[in-house]
Parts: sequence; structure tokens; C-alpha cells
Amino acid sequence: MLSGRPFTRSLFVLVELLHLHRLLIIHNNRYDYRIRSEKTNPNFLR
Repeated sequence: MLSGRPFTRSLFVLVELLHLHRLLIIHNNRYDYRIRSEKTNPNFLR
């Protein structure tokens, strides 16, 4: 369907990469928050 329109396909891939990058940033922020909480409170999440 998008074989004749490489520009549209590349734009779609770029949007998907940006979306995945935002999800990764959110996931890393949650992970850092958990590690900081474990450092300040050793009994957290155990």
C-alpha cells in the first residue's frame, strides 16, 4: 500500500520511533525512581 510512497513510509517510521523513544524515557524514569526509593528506604518493594 505504501510501496509507491517512500516519503510517507519514512515519516510513519519516524513517528513510531519517536513514540517508542518517549515510552523508553517514561520507563527509565520509573526505574530510576524505584532505585532512588530503594537507596533511601532499603525495605521498599521487598
